[in-house]
Amino acid sequence: MQLTTDFRAEYLPGIVARFDSWIDRAEWMRVVKNVRKEIKGNSFLESYLAELHRTPLALEKIKNIISRFGHGAIHAHMSGAEYETIVLMVQFVDVVQRLDNKKARSLAGRMNGALRNPADMRALQFELQVATHLVKRDFEVEFPETDGKGIFDILATRGGRTAPLEFECKFITADKGRYVSQREALEINSLLEKALKKYIGGLRVGLVLRVIFKDRPPKNIVDRLELCSHVKEVIVLGADYQCADYSIRLSQLDLKNSIFSSGEFSEEDLTLFLKGHGIVNKQVMVLGVKGKGVVVISLESEKPNKFLSRVFETISDAAKRQLTGTHPGCICVKFDDLNESQLVEIGLERDTPTALRAAASRFLSSSASSNVAVLAFYADGELTTLQGGGITRGGRTYHFPRDLRMFENNDALKRAFQD
Repeated sequence: MQLTTDFRAEYLPGIVARFDSWIDRAEWMRVVKNVRKEIKGNSFLESYLAELHRTPLALEKIKNIISRFGHGAIHAHMSGAEYETIVLMVQFVDVVQRLDNKKARSLAGRMNGALRNPADMRALQFELQVATHLVKRDFEVEFPETDGKGIFDILATRGGRTAPLEFECKFITADKGRYVSQREALEINSLLEKALKKYIGGLRVGLVLRVIFKDRPPKNIVDRLELCSHVKEVIVLGADYQCADYSIRLSQLDLKNSIFSSGEFSEEDLTLFLKGHGIVNKQVMVLGVKGKGVVVISLESEKPNKFLSRVFETISDAAKRQLTGTHPGCICVKFDDLNESQLVEIGLERDTPTALRAAASRFLSSSASSNVAVLAFYADGELTTLQGGGITRGGRTYHFPRDLRMFENNDALKRAFQD
């Protein structure tokens, strides 16, 4: 199967019409309505939910732009979310029209389900992204799961010129293996911000407050409100607190000589500050008044995150259960929160290998990877406007071959992964 790799704006009306003929518009509009309702109830969740459900929200924006300005206005109003959603629509229509009716209905069902489930949506988008990359590299692609011929994602061939390659695509969410999820942290931080509001205005010092759970954060609202009360007590009394489920530790910081002195700091500044206080954590909130006082609140677990181990459990399972071993297997991985520049850092040689590089090397030297030829990591780049008004999105692939000699002896692998 060949796929479209270039798309012109004048084709959009037909694409939208064919997409709507397969996809239940009421379904994704229901998702949008529920997202708006949740955001209204908790503004702390706004950016998180907007990012999580960016595809149905982008579909709504595309529908509204077309309704108000016509299809020709899409280009002028397009952001990253609208771009990737139009790409998704093009890819879906391109594939579904090449399938028989039963297989097409199966793919449409998967798309409808993915519009309700963000993790499934990212997985589907990544699978289609890898398929498009392969077509650009002169491969023909088939989807064995749709055909009922296998449980891996893509079979790539080059018209009989080289042996086929099997591809399994894994999209990894940011919360995988973490004991404090992003949503839990935002919900608790929203309660803490309300509970501490009147204290923050009169604060004239810098405080670092670490809430360390024995395991995971409390789930119900009563326990969360009790946690907020204990946090207030710690700030007012200036003393640590401990109970069976968590501890709250308080320390002071030199506000004048900290990154918070001016009220303006970058994410990188905050990361370095946290590391200086022994905190390696993304679930952090900073409250304060510019030039007066600040409280840095970190929500953590006593148990170390198992992100990498869970990632490689997923990879090992794919190698064992989904790749057949009949053809060279390629496992492609994309992380929810890894951008192109961060992936470049992973690929750079250092005196000490990164944790990801070390884990990849261990996996590829183990018996669990005997049918894996390449383990590849993907990250998206920024949108780029081309001469003539076209738009494209680059990215980066960093691959770990099981054996470099495979590349020397396999033209298909070289074509798929090497520049």
